[in-house]
Amino acid sequence: MYNIHKYYYTTREKLQEYIDKLASNELKDSSVDCFIKLTASGIRSLEGIQFPEVIQCHNAYIRGLSEHPLMKLRIDGNKITSLDGVIFPSKLSELQLQNNQITSLDGVMLPPGLVSLDLSNNNITSFKGMQFPMSLLNLKLAGNPIDVRTVSELKNPSPFVIREIVAAFPETAQHFQRIEEEKEEKIEQLFKMLYALNMKKGGAKSRRKACRKMKKSQKRV
Repeated sequence: MYNIHKYYYTTREKLQEYIDKLASNELKDSSVDCFIKLTASGIRSLEGIQFPEVIQCHNAYIRGLSEHPLMKLRIDGNKITSLDGVIFPSKLSELQLQNNQITSLDGVMLPPGLVSLDLSNNNITSFKGMQFPMSLLNLKLAGNPIDVRTVSELKNPSPFVIREIVAAFPETAQHFQRIEEEKEEKIEQLFKMLYALNMKKGGAKSRRKACRKMKKSQKRV
């Protein structure tokens, strides 16, 4: 497990350099855990930071370093206000960002296979253009000033995400219920329209068939 021991960063470059050293094991950490921990390190910004796709870590079986996908990040307990421009590893499955000062998730791109996301105890008030991955099985949002206006900005939330939001913020239940009712109403209208078109098409066929019969009868006469 990697720790920073309250190292305070003054520039984005220093933070990026430190992260790259952790990933390449240049700091000679003896851990067998293959994740990066940046907990309570005084980090104020992640703007423009690119996390590596792989990490060099000790393997208990082969007793040496080996390369593994970076699947877990702990960046909790800092002073981060925004995730603008952050590039997360594509195979990341767990992301901990609780106890920061994040105010917005506008346009944030999360890894498609993310399973666990902790954003509790931040200052999140906006989700514009943001979509939670369908792979999520664990989501924590408690401790944010989230309201109906905030959740109305979500893009195609999955049933799981809706359930977790409503559990943490019961006042949003009516909003999601109204959205569901609107969807059902649109589906019902679509079925009615299709039914009417089918009936009209069927009626036209019947009329054409009747005309052909009349013409044949006239010819016989």
